[in-house]
Amino acid sequence: MSSPPMRVLAHDASSHAVIALFRLPGMDDALFQAEASQILSDLLELRRRLES
Repeated sequence: MSSPPMRVLAHDASSHAVIALFRLPGMDDALFQAEASQILSDLLELRRRLES
């Protein structure tokens, strides 16, 4: 798996984490879903750490 581009943007007193997921040529449904699942897992972990 590749590392999709990520940015953290300031927004008032908080911030937004933005990740771009691209479906590359030849990427099948299973691999695309695996990438999306990993991103969701990473974002949930980031949220857990920031809110604790």
